[in-house]
Amino acid sequence: MKIFFLIISSFPIIIITSCDIIVPSEEIDKKDLFKEMWHLKNTGQKSYAKSEAVSGIDLNLPSDKYNGKNIKILIADDAVDLKHPDLIPNALINGSIDLYNDPLNPTSYIPITQNTETHGTKVAGVIAAAKNKNNKFRGIAYSAKIGSANLFEKANSIFSYTTLQMLMYDFAYNQNFDIINQSYGENPFVYSSLSSSNSQVINELIKNNYRKNTAKGFIIVTSSGNYTCEFKYADKYTEMNGKKSSYETTTNIKYDNLKNLKDYEKKYLSRIRPHFSLFDWKKSTPYTIVVGALSANGIIAEYSSIGSNLWITGFGGGELSRKTEDNNFNSDSIERPKIITTTIPGRIGFGNLFDNGFLTENKNLYYSSTFTGTSAAAPTISGVIALILSSNPKLSFWDIKHILAKTASNKKIEPNPKPYCIKVIENLNLFDTSNSLWSVWKNNWITNAAGYHFSNFYGFGVVNTNEAVNYALNYDYPYQGKLLSNYVIKNYNIQKIINEGSFDYPIEIKIDKNIKIQAINIYPVIETNKSDGIGIEIESPQHTKSVVLYPANSLISSNTDDYNNKLKYPGNNSKLADENIGFLSNAFYEEDAKGTWRVKVINANKKELDQNNQVLFKGVKFEILGFSKN
Repeated sequence: MKIFFLIISSFPIIIITSCDIIVPSEEIDKKDLFKEMWHLKNTGQKSYAKSEAVSGIDLNLPSDKYNGKNIKILIADDAVDLKHPDLIPNALINGSIDLYNDPLNPTSYIPITQNTETHGTKVAGVIAAAKNKNNKFRGIAYSAKIGSANLFEKANSIFSYTTLQMLMYDFAYNQNFDIINQSYGENPFVYSSLSSSNSQVINELIKNNYRKNTAKGFIIVTSSGNYTCEFKYADKYTEMNGKKSSYETTTNIKYDNLKNLKDYEKKYLSRIRPHFSLFDWKKSTPYTIVVGALSANGIIAEYSSIGSNLWITGFGGGELSRKTEDNNFNSDSIERPKIITTTIPGRIGFGNLFDNGFLTENKNLYYSSTFTGTSAAAPTISGVIALILSSNPKLSFWDIKHILAKTASNKKIEPNPKPYCIKVIENLNLFDTSNSLWSVWKNNWITNAAGYHFSNFYGFGVVNTNEAVNYALNYDYPYQGKLLSNYVIKNYNIQKIINEGSFDYPIEIKIDKNIKIQAINIYPVIETNKSDGIGIEIESPQHTKSVVLYPANSLISSNTDDYNNKLKYPGNNSKLADENIGFLSNAFYEEDAKGTWRVKVINANKKELDQNNQVLFKGVKFEILGFSKN
């Protein structure tokens, strides 16, 4: 990249003439960082971790001909340091917005303070860092343009958080952004529903502004969450018992000897729960692309929140999920390769010599090698979508989802993950784990009637970038001219009791419309004193089955001192079901909706002398989104 200096008065102006950057050799050692970026090209490198990746587990990038040129991406996150030498070539003029401090005025740069977290800058580097000729570092879509939306560095604001989000979406639409990356979500042990008027307004705004054609409109990519095995409720119990931290508790527990645990240790472990991605309404809408995280070893990452709302799996690195056949009950404790990306210059990282600036290739602390989580996986998919759009800018949001589903791969990944906390729950005998009730935890992959493979751990599989780009180049636009319709059936007069340790099919739903399905949403109305024992499975007319709620879930309170807290299912009130809990499933993608649907309700709770743990299924709203068939 050529840099010219103009002197006007006493102030130099820097003019940048291309996307490649050259940093003086005394600033950065010329070591090839690309060789350590396993998510771009996996050769079995360690990427500054202690263990090696598995060769071939990577994005499978296309040729450099498709590099994100002319695509605009908004990073909704902490403020991005767009003066970073690897980001400034792709920074948009007046392409950022400081939502907390100046939400009404676009800016080219949001000031970075001591309080600014590095998260947004790391996300930006994964997606669209420019090619660095010295050290070969680069983002996935290294020619794409980026802007920053500061959603989290708070100052005094006259606007509510809901209003700030609305302003952000308006900004993205008016500035013609193609992609919004949202690597954030709700806290665990909370069901974030669409019942509030605020979330309904935001959802309608998204539905009105998503990318419908080559004119305006954005594509939202969001992380699935990092809460597959969540300790928040267990931590509450730790505090009650005077322990200093959950770390003190977990390090003293021998997971491989659960039968000999002390009573306190058993009670602690019994409070660990998987928190599912679709409990966050922002991740349970068909108008976003929800992303899980793969490790560098080809198995879903231990932290990656699962659910029937997932669409695709990106690359987040870090700890491995346990497998079904493993005898291990503990979490993965080996330091695994993570994602190498940009960070706010000068910020000391944690965990290794590279992030602490002790290695010459990072002596100025421009980079981090420890970015991980679904926060890291979502931007890998945003980068891939930028490459797809640069190969074919005519694609709509539905086209992009279709291409990702069609080209996703499951050939190199571990097919049978099982979170270690589920193994612990089974061993502690907290629920009725007989096969008829617990089988929903054993069915990882299904093949639907339209021929798609789907998993609540992986979505349609791991992204295959080269295949996706090639598919986009020869795309036949299956939805062009088709009408997108939303078909809703409500029945609130069921009143079916499911006893402890049993299941039932309390309802059949008959659909008489020919609709090619995009997604299914179900809103059950249930009464129960113990919500974490409920499971729900939907069966299509073609006998495809999708688990939208597993027993041993996190529909319990983390703020109570009593494990048997009698927290009722959040949808048990007298209001209509569409004001309560909803569960999204992508498993029926492109099946025909016409026919009879069945809903299976599981009650894996055990009978207790002092509490009625029956489940009363009162009613349901069933919603199908899809394209009408001719």
